[in-house]
Amino acid sequence: MSPHIRSLESEPANDLLAEVTNAGGLWAWQHHDPVRWIVSNRVLRGRPFSLTRFGRRPYLPEYLQDMSPDKDTIKSRQMEISEAELNHNLRLVSMVPHSVVMHVFPTSKLAVRFGRERLNPSIKESPALSRRLMSARESGGADNVQMKQFAGTSFYVLEASWTEYGGRSPSCDSITFDEYDAANPRAEQVFAESTSHSEIGHKHRISTPTLPKIGIHGRFLGGTQHTWHYKCHCGHESEIAWPDSVLEVPAGKDPEFYGAKPGDQHYYGCQKCGAPLDRGVHLDETGGQYGGHWIALNPKAPPGRSSWKITQLMAPWITAERLYQKRQDYRFPHQWANEALGEPFLSDEVTVTDEDLWACCREEYDWVDGSRGPWTHGPIAMGVDWGDVSWITIRSPYQGRSRLLWVEKITAADPAEHTKRVGDLFAAYCRNGDGILVCDAGYGKDRNAILFKRFPGSVYACYYPREERSSKVFRPAWQPAQSKVTVHRTATIKLVLSEFLQRQIDLPYRSERLGEFVDHHVNFQVLQYEDPKSGEIYETVRSLGPDHYGHSNLYAMIAEERLTGVVKRSLVLA
Repeated sequence: MSPHIRSLESEPANDLLAEVTNAGGLWAWQHHDPVRWIVSNRVLRGRPFSLTRFGRRPYLPEYLQDMSPDKDTIKSRQMEISEAELNHNLRLVSMVPHSVVMHVFPTSKLAVRFGRERLNPSIKESPALSRRLMSARESGGADNVQMKQFAGTSFYVLEASWTEYGGRSPSCDSITFDEYDAANPRAEQVFAESTSHSEIGHKHRISTPTLPKIGIHGRFLGGTQHTWHYKCHCGHESEIAWPDSVLEVPAGKDPEFYGAKPGDQHYYGCQKCGAPLDRGVHLDETGGQYGGHWIALNPKAPPGRSSWKITQLMAPWITAERLYQKRQDYRFPHQWANEALGEPFLSDEVTVTDEDLWACCREEYDWVDGSRGPWTHGPIAMGVDWGDVSWITIRSPYQGRSRLLWVEKITAADPAEHTKRVGDLFAAYCRNGDGILVCDAGYGKDRNAILFKRFPGSVYACYYPREERSSKVFRPAWQPAQSKVTVHRTATIKLVLSEFLQRQIDLPYRSERLGEFVDHHVNFQVLQYEDPKSGEIYETVRSLGPDHYGHSNLYAMIAEERLTGVVKRSLVLA
């Protein structure tokens, strides 16, 4: 048993769910052991949560005790890290009066599922938590699948990032982004700002990784990089890794001698001497620790910022043979790397290259500056990706093709300057009123409202379906009365990329300005996944880096389709 678990067993139980003052509750939450709270107050499948459970998960106690306000976790599937976040959040709302936690999922469907399958049962099975919920319910408090109010006017709220509200939620004290790499990147900043008022101000991100150096993997690299290492009796110490730590049982040898099950052909072994690895935590006769333990590879990370990596290689209940078999079960190598090994993966299949985009350049075309006069050769299609920096793409149908006229980024500190510049550009390019402007709905709600009034009937806010995989919206769904258009994100990004592959758009001749536009499109990568339950193959688009011009070009492209009536859905890549 872990020496850490042994020390917890020697401590007296201390249930701090008693009524406390606001200051006392916060102090207790900051200083009381989270593992002890879980053992005292959580019930699992009808039985109290015991230290034995942590004995089978020796990597969890230290992870749970990390109270860093900025905490990022790479995880494999089925490693119960969402459960760990549930414990963190329940502990806060039960101990600190007037606290609010927000648990954010990519979609409303996932948020509701978590509420029904995790949050509701965890409260119902715990007498202590049930009492506090019941007390609030009796006084008219909220109690539904996405919001729970506890005694002391504390709230546990489940939210989704891919909604038209885009993170515009009430203030909170702690926020968890669950499956961070699938979240709406434009909503993260808005959600995160909701903690800015709080003395607690915790922001946690957990996710299976996708691509290297971005998303959760990028966050992990910027934190402490806690990884689980193993020390063999031979003295060699390393992180358990695939395939170096998954060894074959020698021919004719008993698998059980190597810690494997009868009939297994693989075992976890020391990368130096080949001895079987005991993935528990133990003390030797001198008091030294061998087996598994955490090491921070980047101990000089910024104060308050931690990062952790928890994968199936660390799970004592997943044998080397089972992990090896799982590799055969996954159809796509990137999905195996992401979901089982907790590793980012860059596919060899690049969707478009910079050469594909440069090949669309025309030597005779230069940038068309609207300040020198309106564009008179066709209607104007303009797209805007809002943000602290806003990105503009302007294009037009020209001689039976599409032509890129202008791109621009706005860096002004005042958001009002962004709105004014976009409006002025649109007015300059289409003084005869023949044009459509499509803007990002998620970040630019307030800015769009101003443009709706300035150009009635010509400006639309673009939305993506909340549940894209079940959406049947493959053609843009225009709603003029609401100044709204909805498009299928993955299918439409593929359409943007296919324009370059099929040379359907002409670009101005090479320049530094165009280089950034090119880079943002090359950063799109289309990946395929297999749903483990249904076997359905589906696609999604991830970004290797900045992609803002890609999105503003998407908005401009659907504006051009609206103007011409030509919808290029047949160009979508297979």
